[in-house]
Amino acid sequence: MNRWLPRTYLTLVYLLLYVPIVVLVVFSFNDSRTGYEWGGLSLRWYEALLNNRAMVQAMWNSLWLALSA
Repeated sequence: MNRWLPRTYLTLVYLLLYVPIVVLVVFSFNDSRTGYEWGGLSLRWYEALLNNRAMVQAMWNSLWLALSA
């Protein structure tokens, strides 16, 4: 009985950490304007992100900072 309790706890912690990330990645490809309904797969939001000059500059700044740290 003592062996499965830590494994169960660890599994629940990992699920709590990683399930929201997976859901976020999946819904980032959603074509719908709202996050509550599925509108199919699309890269529309990534296209809008890459067409925004300020966001691209912020991404480059973050990448530069991460690599120099």
